Amino acid sequence: MPQHPSSLQRSSGIAQLFLSLVMGLVVSIHSQEVLAAARSDLILQTVDTSSPRATLNGFMVVMNERYQTTMDPNSLVQTYLRSGRLFPERFDMKEAIATVERDRAISAKFLDLREVPLAIQEQSAWRLTLQLMEIFNHIPMPSLDEVPDAALMQGLSMKKWTVPGTEIRIALVESGPRAGEYLFTKETVAQIPLFFERIRTIDYPASSPPFIFDTVFNLPTGLATYLAYVVPPRWFMHIPAQLTHTLFGEPIWRWVALLILLFLMGWVLWLSVRLSLRGSSHGGVMSILMRIMPAITLVLLVPFLCFVLGDVFRVTPYLFGRLTLVFWGMFYLALTWMVWGLGEMIAEWIIGLERIQTDSTDSQLIRLTARLIAMGFGIGILIEGADRIGLPSYSIMAGLGVGGLAFALAGQQALSNLLGSLIIMFEKPFRIGHTIKTGGIEGTIENIGFRTAKLRTLDGILLIAPSSELIRHPIENMTMRDSWRIKKTLYFGIESAIDDIKAFKKDAEAFIANDMDVIDLTQHVALVDIGVHGYEVLIDFALGTSQYEKQLIASDRILGGLALLAEQSHLNFRQARD
Repeated sequence: MPQHPSSLQRSSGIAQLFLSLVMGLVVSIHSQEVLAAARSDLILQTVDTSSPRATLNGFMVVMNERYQTTMDPNSLVQTYLRSGRLFPERFDMKEAIATVERDRAISAKFLDLREVPLAIQEQSAWRLTLQLMEIFNHIPMPSLDEVPDAALMQGLSMKKWTVPGTEIRIALVESGPRAGEYLFTKETVAQIPLFFERIRTIDYPASSPPFIFDTVFNLPTGLATYLAYVVPPRWFMHIPAQLTHTLFGEPIWRWVALLILLFLMGWVLWLSVRLSLRGSSHGGVMSILMRIMPAITLVLLVPFLCFVLGDVFRVTPYLFGRLTLVFWGMFYLALTWMVWGLGEMIAEWIIGLERIQTDSTDSQLIRLTARLIAMGFGIGILIEGADRIGLPSYSIMAGLGVGGLAFALAGQQALSNLLGSLIIMFEKPFRIGHTIKTGGIEGTIENIGFRTAKLRTLDGILLIAPSSELIRHPIENMTMRDSWRIKKTLYFGIESAIDDIKAFKKDAEAFIANDMDVIDLTQHVALVDIGVHGYEVLIDFALGTSQYEKQLIASDRILGGLALLAEQSHLNFRQARD
């Protein structure tokens, strides 16, 4: 039987969403495997940063090797471009990528990157080192003999050195994990993009070295690298000149690629939102999973998206830093949302596994515990995420403290109700289905929430009572009682004969004692007052039932029988005295 068109569209949309996510993961994983080979030998590799001379010399040597990897006539890139082949050799391409990644990682060790957010530190570092090398290639540089070495720096009070004629400084790091090393200062690192833009405005002789930065970032070199076995790299390197013209610092081809990429990512996210809305009608664990589907999609998409922006599209530093920090902020918020949803899923799974009533206090305790654990993980994720995107952890903690205090002051009633619910859940003075009476509230419990409880009154009205109100007064749990005491006072007129009163007492005692629902030795019939107003006879007995319906039946039977005995004893009832 053919499917309805809407069903086909839904199936196609879900399939496309799944395919997009899988493809993104495959590309990202493949790229990370290639880069892992380059980084594996960097774990123990060190650089000489014992003095300004060692730092400057080491940086220049590493950067010259990076230049030779791509610009030297005998390099893989130039050899391939001169050849007539469409595709480079697979082994050569992997080796070239590994070499570039190794040189990038080593050159970054000469910079003080403490002020660069961790989320973009690696990508920003190789951009900054490339710009710094471009600066050195286009300004007069002193000879190494003029740069102070370790012995000379020991005799100087100021542990720093400035490149002559510039504001570029190398200084001793006095604290932190790299204390004792001479690095390009964090102030210099922050100013490198500005210095680079200044030197680009100068007209240089034709014999001056070219700006390799323009080749790396204006041409689609990242696409040529990562699609080298799909599209011939030479095609990317010879795109029309019109596409390399810059607009707001980025070439036109990159703006087009960015728009396409963001459109595709937005489309995948939109599909996940639609899937979430359609699937949220299901109950239990599946409903929660569908509800957090957009968060899961963001958690999967953001790392892939940042990888494409940094390594494939090679967005220039200014735009890259701002875009990726926004995306990583979204990532950590989505991860917090996902962890919260997973906590709810685990709670519902445990409730279903143990076959616990979904509205019971035990199920509410499980949900509360799961939410508290998820909240703890969520706060940890937010603090770590804030630290990685450049927001100090202490400011987040202070913000949480101030926000918590403001929330506590503004929501005292809500907190009071929450504490009331916790007391009810832990002490369990009543359960769902119990009939209670507390203060002016009376009814049968139908639900116990985190702030309120739902009661059904004897009139059939659904009453939603704040938890704080329920525990503010003594709670009478009528369901848990093992007996029901009835205590009434009968008033007879003064004209009644005392013998008739005594006869009524005797008959009433026997009548109550013989009733099947009355507990033995609990009945009392006594003349408690006499005066000009008349006689007052106390009727006191206990019924052996806790059910309200049975109590009504037994009370009706016994009190009706007592009224008949009074009539047979010729006693007349009167109103109670004021």
